[in-house]
Amino acid sequence: MEFLKRLFTRSKTPEVHIDKATRCDAAGELDSAIKEYRKALGIDPASVLAHNNLGVALSKKGLLEDAASEYSAAIRLDPEYPSARNNLGRVYEELGEIDKAIWEYTEAVRLDPGNSEYKSNLGSTYQKKGLTYEAIKQCREAIELDPENAIAYNNLGVALNDKGEMDAAIEACQRAVELDPSHASAYNNLGVAFFKTERMEESIKAFEAFIKCVPPANKTMVQNAENIIKALREQKDQST
Repeated sequence: MEFLKRLFTRSKTPEVHIDKATRCDAAGELDSAIKEYRKALGIDPASVLAHNNLGVALSKKGLLEDAASEYSAAIRLDPEYPSARNNLGRVYEELGEIDKAIWEYTEAVRLDPGNSEYKSNLGSTYQKKGLTYEAIKQCREAIELDPENAIAYNNLGVALNDKGEMDAAIEACQRAVELDPSHASAYNNLGVAFFKTERMEESIKAFEAFIKCVPPANKTMVQNAENIIKALREQKDQST
């Protein structure tokens, strides 16, 4: 009898729905996950975890404004929650609201200064703001915290490229693809860096690798890369 009482009591707690939502999310069943997170919030509207995780699921669905609303709710409930700060920063970055993204990433780093991902994200947004030196600093600190952070190496490569330090940019992007051979963005940035240093054959190979990493459904990116490769080959033939 006591077991049944505990079972029925647990079924009315938000944790049951959060657990189920987490499993749905992992299985790629985002609509079901969203439904379960909302059930959890129906039981406990003050669940910081449910608001944050619902934001993650909504973001995966491309519902960025809705995701931002959930992350903001989590932050109102717990202003010292670094994960929600980082997630909100990512949404703002995707929406092109770079100043807001920098603020949220800065708060995430303040709350969890040992987190490599947060520092890398802050570095990326600094770069988009044109703050190259700050971007390089954050990315290097991210790498010190986690030497296997491929995204941080790629972000560092972009910043070094913009600074004109091409050899260092190439080295950073090469390290990114060594750590993550499926990192499409790093191959693209490597192709750009090789082109700027007139290493045409290596640039072509980098863009070819980029195409292999891009989902076939993303036809625009594939077509653009194919056009770049064609132009590079023509330029290479003309110079020989």
